[in-house]
Amino acid sequence: FVCMGPKDNDEAGKKVFEQYGVERVPTVLFLTPDGAIVDFVFGYVPVKDFLAEVARIKSGTKTIAALKKMAAEKPADLVLQLELVRKLRATNDKKGANAVIAAIVAKDPKLVSEAAAEAKLLELNDAIFKPELAPKDYDLKPLREFLVKQKNKRILFLGYDRLAAAEWKRDNLKLACE
Repeated sequence: FVCMGPKDNDEAGKKVFEQYGVERVPTVLFLTPDGAIVDFVFGYVPVKDFLAEVARIKSGTKTIAALKKMAAEKPADLVLQLELVRKLRATNDKKGANAVIAAIVAKDPKLVSEAAAEAKLLELNDAIFKPELAPKDYDLKPLREFLVKQKNKRILFLGYDRLAAAEWKRDNLKLACE
């Protein structure tokens, strides 16, 4: 491994942060010699856990490439597909993540499985909560309609939490509390 520590307050560091979509520090990226992301570790991690992550990544276990390969071999495993989505989103590969999300929803359009429901929730969040929109401009109707039909408690929690946060940002405290 070759270590480097770019800083977000110098030109070289800003380019690295931008190129890899680094939004928080510390972020440890494991890259191939050509610059492709192999995997990552976000946040402060105890040494023992960090060394375990390094060993996992070095062995190729559940890295981005390994998950892509496994997902291609098992396209019906929606939980595995969603795990790949999470990795891709974490590395700001929105295009790749959105393609996998669309495939998950296409395989389970009635959103019976938790994985498909979560994928649909991610898709809705991306469509509704665009960074360029002000909170007053969020169209929350599709999210509300999705939640009314949802039965999975975890997905309901995630969706209503997002809805409450949006209403809070709009200063609709009563709706946020509901």
